[in-house]
Amino acid sequence: MDYLSTSKNGFKVNYEKYSSHAATHIEETPKLLNLLREIIPALDLDEDYIELEYDFGKPVGLTDLVVNSSDDEIVYYKRKNREYYNPFNKSKNPKPCNHVSLALKKLDDKHYELLSAYIGREGTPPFPGEAGSTDESIRFWNTHSFVFGVQQIQEDSFTEKCPW
Repeated sequence: MDYLSTSKNGFKVNYEKYSSHAATHIEETPKLLNLLREIIPALDLDEDYIELEYDFGKPVGLTDLVVNSSDDEIVYYKRKNREYYNPFNKSKNPKPCNHVSLALKKLDDKHYELLSAYIGREGTPPFPGEAGSTDESIRFWNTHSFVFGVQQIQEDSFTEKCPW
């Protein structure tokens, strides 16, 4: 695990640099690393698992989560370091966003692990088939997708047919 930053209340935050969800997002959006180094020192970490959204009050990057329309071309791939399919939109472009969302897990009395971090709003349901997915997951991911070409994908996982 690689050290990232220290929280306001002294917890060291680390992340798995090569195989985590956070790693893929940082690789896709290199400036995310500096944004996280700005966010973490402002946080008091005190729960076993934390999901939060940080508002910078100004655009800090682009979000690739979009609402689908009936004219959009949607395809499905598995993202890098993931095992479930995600919808991708070949018709839309990323949009400016003020928010960075992150998920952290407490490891012990002194450390947290950054599980995921991305530019965008928090609160999307799990992907269909993923642990914790519900009927809401299917409804949400049938109407939302990621902009194609932004995130790393497993090329051999392509399908045009919705996998759920």
